[in-house]
Amino acid sequence: MAPAAKHRLDETRSAAPCCEPMTPDPAYLAEFARQFGFLSAFLGGLSGAFMVQLLSAQQPRRIFTWVILAAAAATVAFIVSVLGSTLLLFAVLPGAPPGLGSARVLTGGGTLAVLPFLAGVYLLLLTVGLAGFVRSRRTGWVTALLAGAGGLLGGWTLVGF
Repeated sequence: MAPAAKHRLDETRSAAPCCEPMTPDPAYLAEFARQFGFLSAFLGGLSGAFMVQLLSAQQPRRIFTWVILAAAAATVAFIVSVLGSTLLLFAVLPGAPPGLGSARVLTGGGTLAVLPFLAGVYLLLLTVGLAGFVRSRRTGWVTALLAGAGGLLGGWTLVGF
């Protein structure tokens, strides 16, 4: 790398040491919590509606049970994510009680927002992948491949391409 290019890269880096914890802007965290809360509520409603639709079919086949269980698990994961997002949002809003904005609450709220959200997304993809088998094996393999591709693309997005 040319010395001038290396110098430009060094100027863009933070002066803070690599091991110091980052303190995000409260406005950024509030918007993050709003987006995760909205997406979790929307996808949780979708999962719940899908589960109820399958429960009303009253089919004794084993595949129905697996699809219903995956949809129920996705719904629960999204509900927990909504609660974590709400906790995080309450902690970063102006006027929050002093103890609510502690690092412990921020970390816990962020963890409760993100991890169940990711679990819910993958469980919803599992539901989609299994749902095709309700109709036929061919449809099941197509939906399983589509859900698998979605899971791989989602994982690829998370790790930064």
